[in-house]
Amino acid sequence: MLACNLNAISEAELSTYRSLCSRLQDAVTERRELTDGYAFRLTEESVSLLDAARWVNLERLCCPFLTFRLEITGSERDYWLTLEGPLGAKAIVHEALGSRR
Repeated sequence: MLACNLNAISEAELSTYRSLCSRLQDAVTERRELTDGYAFRLTEESVSLLDAARWVNLERLCCPFLTFRLEITGSERDYWLTLEGPLGAKAIVHEALGSRR
């Protein structure tokens, strides 16, 4: 069974991680279900691309089983964050980012 390990994120970075996670959840404007994960359309007005990358950098510490992809097209203000993984990862991603919309 897969499980995230929040202890992998330092105490000093935990509040930043939680804040970024909340902002990412609020920035989701569209969600696409994939076979082994989800793709989320995010709006840069709600969370910058840099902050999304900061979240990925922290999230990969506690969930190393996930594959992350940020997709940006030219100068569009929206971008996609895709999270995929092995069997069981999809439920974790849904709980983290997919359940608000």
